[in-house]
Amino acid sequence: VIQAPPPSAAFPGLWVAPQEFAGQMHALARAGFRAISLDQAGAYWRYGAQLPPHPIIVTFDNGYASQYTAALPILRAMGWIADLNLQLSLHAPEGLTPKQVRRMLTDGWELDTQGFTHADLIKLDAAHLHYEITEARLRLRRNYGVPANWFCYPSGHYNPKVVAAVRGAGYMGSTTVIP
Repeated sequence: VIQAPPPSAAFPGLWVAPQEFAGQMHALARAGFRAISLDQAGAYWRYGAQLPPHPIIVTFDNGYASQYTAALPILRAMGWIADLNLQLSLHAPEGLTPKQVRRMLTDGWELDTQGFTHADLIKLDAAHLHYEITEARLRLRRNYGVPANWFCYPSGHYNPKVVAAVRGAGYMGSTTVIP
């Protein structure tokens, strides 16, 4: 979330004030980094496509409204893009509207997913796992006309069954967090 954490925030470390975020992005740019998409990284890994020196992928999870109202203008001013791992069940007011997502896509952002509900995937049965992984990708493709080539494991939880489901759904790859 790109705003200062309220006192009630369950995970205040997942919040960044806009001015701090801007400072971080500008520091990266001054150090020579340039934002790329996961698809660009994938093309490099698979086919040797060209990348700028010091590529970096900026990612946002869930789809909070502040990613549109605060992060997008900062990155746009820098000529940078980002990857949005949309949680499809998160809606306004705290979540992005479809119109906002489309504007981010127009600005060059990449759209991927972490499923519908931010579920702990390792605890799901096959039907629910299919819904969170395969159906989420199909929904993004249908609603936004994007390939949605990457899956982001919610809270970094995955196991061999989840990895197999992501591969089976046709994703190019996946991302995670390591606490």
